[in-house]
Amino acid sequence: MNYDPERHHRHSIRLPGYDYAGAGVIFVTVCTHQRENLFAEIIAESMVRNSVGNIVNTTWQDLPKRFPGLILDAFVVMPNHIHGILIFPDQPINSAPPFPPAALRHVLRAFKSISAVASNRFLERHEWPLWQRNYYEHIVRNESVLDKARSYIDNNPKNWHRDADNPIFL
Repeated sequence: MNYDPERHHRHSIRLPGYDYAGAGVIFVTVCTHQRENLFAEIIAESMVRNSVGNIVNTTWQDLPKRFPGLILDAFVVMPNHIHGILIFPDQPINSAPPFPPAALRHVLRAFKSISAVASNRFLERHEWPLWQRNYYEHIVRNESVLDKARSYIDNNPKNWHRDADNPIFL
């Protein structure tokens, strides 16, 4: 199929003018390639993680080691996606950090890359993407939105039985 700019175009989901390399709180969702259920299964409304889910969880929890200053908030591994809240703290203007401040794209690129390599090695798969190409992010602008995002993440496993991507639901 030849490239047709009328049919093949991507619209940016980024907020125009927002500094994604600056301080802020961002709620992210990253989905598996083709919504493949790889990470876990829900049993009696509780999460039971298999080894691939543990790899993804460990990779997320290790992000502050790679990006000092990054703060992790609520997080959940679902069968075919993850939700998490990342906090990028403000750095004093006069400080000279030994590293540049992390931007959202750097953090998620590292997360997706590291978790994909380890997961595909575990699954003995080659040349098969683990993650969808992009990710969804929502800038958290106040405590009320932060509380709603945390609640959504906490309740997501309980609502899996109603999710259209749940194979039992299909």
